Amino acid sequence: LILVIVGYAIYIKSRTIFFAIALMATVLYKKRWLMIVGISLFVIICLSIFYKLDSTYGRITILNIALSIPDNAWEIIFGVGENGFAERYMLKQSEILANLDCETQYLADNINHPLNDFIYMYIRYGLGFCVLAILLIKGACKNHIIGKFNTAILAMLFAFACVSYPFRYPISWIFLAFALGCNEFGIHNEKRIPALPIGAVIFVLATIPLCLSYGVWKNERLLYDAVGRSMLGKNESALSYYNKIDDKFCGEKVIVGHARAELGAGNYRAALDCMEKLSLCDYETSLLKGEIFNALLDYPRAIQCFELASKMCPSRFIPLYEIYNAACKSNDIELRERVRTQIINKDIKVPSSKIYQIINYVSNENVQ
Repeated sequence: LILVIVGYAIYIKSRTIFFAIALMATVLYKKRWLMIVGISLFVIICLSIFYKLDSTYGRITILNIALSIPDNAWEIIFGVGENGFAERYMLKQSEILANLDCETQYLADNINHPLNDFIYMYIRYGLGFCVLAILLIKGACKNHIIGKFNTAILAMLFAFACVSYPFRYPISWIFLAFALGCNEFGIHNEKRIPALPIGAVIFVLATIPLCLSYGVWKNERLLYDAVGRSMLGKNESALSYYNKIDDKFCGEKVIVGHARAELGAGNYRAALDCMEKLSLCDYETSLLKGEIFNALLDYPRAIQCFELASKMCPSRFIPLYEIYNAACKSNDIELRERVRTQIINKDIKVPSSKIYQIINYVSNENVQ
């Protein structure tokens, strides 16, 4: 089975799966750890250099930008806050990419996670929280006897957390609970605690989050219905669902969806008011703000938003196309001609019919 999984990992060129398997094998076969580590490093390096060089450079760039987000001693120790990464990363990326070569700019995209759960935790809560968490886990496991199999599961989760975001998914927490919970304790009490009181306590503790989750589920359902109607163009109907969502549940995706529905319904000022509540700043929200200012005929501010989106993701054509249209509407001939040249001469990262339509439209306008 292990050989089949390893073969599949190499076939799909997945460094993450191979890294996880290597760590698990090292735990399970300690006597052969040197051979396992050597072979694993060789395969991972080969995959990184010969098959996924762009991906490797992209990950290194993301890591460097993410680590530059905390910019003073306080933020390094205590973090930049719960939404710190979402608020700062893409702005930081737009600043750093301006000083990098065209090839690196070409690889950049809209990022909402540093592809490393440990770095994500460090940015949000700081180095102090990370050290405290390690000490608490170490203290909690001091009298724990963790078997080989459970240690292998922890190693797998660690590997995926180093290069991805496994703890966004419930299955990872189930694996973690299994690995930490199904162990024997090194210190045993002679007195047995009756099972009934323990069961009652567990039942009460499990019921509380279940009751709280009902409200979350209810609002999630309203959001699902609102997004569905908005995608069908039924923006007025979508707004009725957005207005029913509890204010305590109003996260970033609710605000963005609400603003998009207001824009689609022609309520441009209300859409702008929604965006003012937003702390998130990324490629998509910059485009949406630009569309709102465009609808309000505020072309200078619309162009600013589209330019920011273009700096965040230099390989994208949509921001340049929106700048071109805004320049045409505001009779800014110099900007229009400059952006037209950029679009025509721009390298295509991922070919699509939309990109070719944009290039053809701009080229035909030039002829006219």
